[in-house]
Amino acid sequence: MNAGITEFFDLDDMPQMAVIDILDHDLAVAENAILAAHPGLVPGEGPQSNDVSEWIAEQLSDQMRLLRHTIKRYRQAVRVASGL
Repeated sequence: MNAGITEFFDLDDMPQMAVIDILDHDLAVAENAILAAHPGLVPGEGPQSNDVSEWIAEQLSDQMRLLRHTIKRYRQAVRVASGL
């Protein structure tokens, strides 16, 4: 089983994972879009300018990365609890 995507047959045991998987994917796309819009950002290093939008973009990127990590932990916990 792919660690990042819920298999169709898993949805009987974990129906909430369909929406969680979509959220995880959307967060990845949004984070990449922010990094593309602000090429000066390097994840984990902080903004390299005094531009307020770049600082906010860095905060968004960090929060999305943390939420994706939490989603990964939740996915693993649900699979363990379901015996998958």
